[in-house]
Amino acid sequence: MRPPKFLKIPELDTEVSFLTESPKSLSALLKSGGAEERIDVISWADYPERPSVDFQIGWMRNLLVLMFSVREREILGTHLNDGESVYQDSCVEFFFSPEGTDYYYNFEFSCLGTALACVGPDRRNRESIGSEALNSIRRFPSLDRRPIHRFNKGNPETPLSWSLTVVIPASAFVRDSITDFKELNGRANFYKCGDNLERPHYLSWNPIDTPAPDYHRPEYFGRISFQTGQSRHPIP
Repeated sequence: MRPPKFLKIPELDTEVSFLTESPKSLSALLKSGGAEERIDVISWADYPERPSVDFQIGWMRNLLVLMFSVREREILGTHLNDGESVYQDSCVEFFFSPEGTDYYYNFEFSCLGTALACVGPDRRNRESIGSEALNSIRRFPSLDRRPIHRFNKGNPETPLSWSLTVVIPASAFVRDSITDFKELNGRANFYKCGDNLERPHYLSWNPIDTPAPDYHRPEYFGRISFQTGQSRHPIP
């Protein structure tokens, strides 16, 4: 295995009110001032489907801002209630383990913005972060929040597209007393999956060395660090 990836997450140069009052501008904010990465690692040869998946990420005080941009052959969105099995739909995910802890958070979002979020040390021992914390996560899907199934059997070079921006407050990390992301370090991975798609796929940001798809493997997380004064470009 290659050394784990390392991602510096920049501080966004804007006012907190901008993140809550102008959601349509979040995309421009992240593209100009956030860090950009790709979720493109296929760790399991039995699942060769490779959608195009990018994400932009940044932070401001007690808010983490994350935008996923997806281009794929099939879009599936069936789950409408938080806590449901969103990984069965077209799904993007962010797993994070704060430095010095033996547990990690899994934040999973369908293309409709429906969320599943838990915390625990491994796959079997997990508990929900709770409805209050889930409701505090703002989600801005490009798709309407209604069931969807679109499938492009044609040329994969002309796929369907969707995006999702989420704003996760520090309070959603319920086992920790995070009040500010400043200089916070930890381990993380980012994923794209879809168990019930006609061609299931399991992509990750950092490679995973297991016989079968398994995202709940913190030993294969990359490293992330929340930087101060590191915005890629100032916001005009």
